[in-house]
Amino acid sequence: MKKGFIAKLFASVTALTCAFSIAACSKDEPTKNDNGTNGSQTEKTEYQMLGTVTHGNLYFLSKNSEEKFDTTASLQSLIGKKVGVVQLPNVPGLILKLILQKNNVPFKQIETADEAAEDKVNLLAISSDNAAATIVANAENYDCFVAADPLVTLKTNQNLFRSGSLQALYGENGYPQAVIVGKSAFLKQYPEWTNKFMEKLSGADEYLAETDAAAILAPYTAAYTADGRTGSWNAKNLNAASVANCNVKFEASATCKTAVTTIVTEMFEIQRQTAPTLTEAFFYLPPESGASVMSADMASFMIAPKTPEETIVYSPDGAPALILAELMAEGTLEDTAITCKIVSPDTIGTYVSYQGDQQYKNADFCILPVNMAAKLLGR
Repeated sequence: MKKGFIAKLFASVTALTCAFSIAACSKDEPTKNDNGTNGSQTEKTEYQMLGTVTHGNLYFLSKNSEEKFDTTASLQSLIGKKVGVVQLPNVPGLILKLILQKNNVPFKQIETADEAAEDKVNLLAISSDNAAATIVANAENYDCFVAADPLVTLKTNQNLFRSGSLQALYGENGYPQAVIVGKSAFLKQYPEWTNKFMEKLSGADEYLAETDAAAILAPYTAAYTADGRTGSWNAKNLNAASVANCNVKFEASATCKTAVTTIVTEMFEIQRQTAPTLTEAFFYLPPESGASVMSADMASFMIAPKTPEETIVYSPDGAPALILAELMAEGTLEDTAITCKIVSPDTIGTYVSYQGDQQYKNADFCILPVNMAAKLLGR
């Protein structure tokens, strides 16, 4: 063997080893601001969006079975009504406002029912914490509601009626509601495994349609880790109809990036805020099968493992968690141990970002509301 080749190989190995060392150090030590505290956004670890996992699960609930808000024309009948919106400041409220604005239906956000106007749709916030109990205890303060499944399925069993789909009112095939992001360093190191991971997500809708509810519920319950909270899914509301109403389906970034960019822009504009810039780099595009993005050199194949030993995926509780149903049940993919953690929607952003002096979470993969992903990880 010629000395030149050995020298070149040694140099390649050394460079790659240094790169791994730097990456390892970067993972453990979050970047500090000038004042020595952790920043509010991801500064050290970059993330990319693999795709959309849910396409809208928001519905109107009415007290009257004859009342319908299922066409754009019927939205005019909301004027003068008090609409309780679970998570009004977040995706549910933003989507409702977008639909009303696009159809020239005036609305206003009020704090109490006494502030209701007769010439506008009156939007009242309902906290996601104990939303079901709030709706029951204060039903007289509202004329109708907007909420997400599985809460909608639960309430339709308790004298309320599903009266319209926000997905249908938005148009086409709904809208990107939740997306999954992956750590860029992980995606680059394990491109072939990431392809397998995306393939598994792509089969989630078929798995959910064919699998018994009890088989889905058991691993979900085991993965739910929010202390002191009751998970959204239970034996009363997890069924074929409620799962179908959650619109769980993986759509890769390559095909959904235009829809994601559009909905993000609309959501921030309705709040009169400047939308984050989602560059091409934000959207993950898998390399061709067999290609190495770590290095074209032989040394990369000799050193870098093609399969991770383990990985952790975080999801907020609710509909988005269903995309992980098969992975939660199996616990492995291509000999990689997969731990799925279902956490409170209120804390999901902390798993990809710095939050003051809180622990740095550094998730490998994380499911986020689309507007949160853009805000935390966009530019």
